[in-house]
Order: sequence, then C-alpha cells, then structure tokens
Amino acid sequence: MERYETYPAAARALWTTRIPKTGTTLSDSEIYALLAIDEARMAAEYYCEIVDGIEDAIDPLEHDAKGTAHITAIRMESAAWERELWHSAAQQTGTAEKFLIMASFAQGQSAASPQTRQAEATIATLERKARATKAALEPYRTGRKPQAYGVFKKALITIAREADSFDVDVVMGYIDQIYDEPIENIRITDVINDQVHYVDLRKNLEKSIAVKDLKAALHQLSRI
Repeated sequence: MERYETYPAAARALWTTRIPKTGTTLSDSEIYALLAIDEARMAAEYYCEIVDGIEDAIDPLEHDAKGTAHITAIRMESAAWERELWHSAAQQTGTAEKFLIMASFAQGQSAASPQTRQAEATIATLERKARATKAALEPYRTGRKPQAYGVFKKALITIAREADSFDVDVVMGYIDQIYDEPIENIRITDVINDQVHYVDLRKNLEKSIAVKDLKAALHQLSRI
C-alpha cells in the first residue's frame, strides 16, 4: 500500500503478479469490502484462539482436586496471553470496520478520493505502530499459553499413545499394567471406586481423578 499509495492500487498490482493472465475487475468498493472480510476473519481467529486456550486451561482433571484454587491459578496464568489476543482481535475488528466505511465511501467512485487516501495512510501507520509495539512487548509476555497442558494431561497423552488408543477402556487396561511407573512427572498408584489415584512427582502431592473425567479428557485429546 505504501508503494502504490492506495489499497485498491496495491491489490490490483498484487493480483496481476499472482495471476498474470488477467487483471481484477473488482471495483475499489469491492476491494475494500474484501479487505474488511479478511480483517474480520483474522479477528474471529483470535477470538477462537482465546476460547480454545481457556477451554484447554480449565482442566477438569485438576479442578476436582483443587477446586477454587485451580480457577484462581487459571486466571493468573491466562491473563497475559488472553489480554494480548483480545487486543489483537479488537485491533483487527476496528480495521475491518474502517475498511467497511471506506467501501461505502468508495461506492460509485472510479478512483480513491483524498479523504480515502488519508484514511488508508492512517490505517497503515497504526498497523506499523501496532506491529512494532507487539514485537517490543513479546519478551515480557508471561503466563500459560494455549495448548500448554497440565502435568496429568501431558501424562495422559503419553499413556494413550503407548496404549495406541484414546478409548477409555483400552487406556484403563493399560493403566493396570503400569502401576508405580513414573510417566511424565506422575505415578499412578491405584484405581478405587472409579477414581484413578496418582502422585504428582513435581510437587509430591497425591491426587485422584474420576474415570468419567478421564474419559472426557481422552475424548478431547483424541480430537487434537
């Protein structure tokens, strides 16, 4: 955009570079609308990443043992990456809205007006500053990132892979064979009253997980 001064001109140049046979017949308004769609799609992906990260962080296998303390820990660990993703999503949403306004303004016009060019230049400047700020803050990002599993879920992934199945009956049968063997920082000690008892070797804490929650976790992991 900085080279060609306007987004439509840049889009047409890119189009002929990627598809040399013919140029685009899209109007300026339609190009702005497509840009708005793309920004909205990226915003949606950020929001989905937030939801996926929170769902992954809320580990039912740990919640039963820790209760409220587990939820508090989740809030502390997820705050940093959730805030960053939310900011990015809001930024993409705002850019999509600006492109929609520009699409409406450009409708019926054959060329971009000075006002539209000024709006484009402002958007480009804001995007450069946002990228620079994000890069500068990256070293200070903290907290558990999405897909950062708890100790038991990591062990469960290893167990399922060794059992060659995410079916709860197969996994439980395999667990019967590995009592007292350390796996990914846990050691399973017993299964009593539909509860799998294990020791968190990092913290030397005894915990237990209901088989029904184990089944739910296996189902979730099998889809990853």
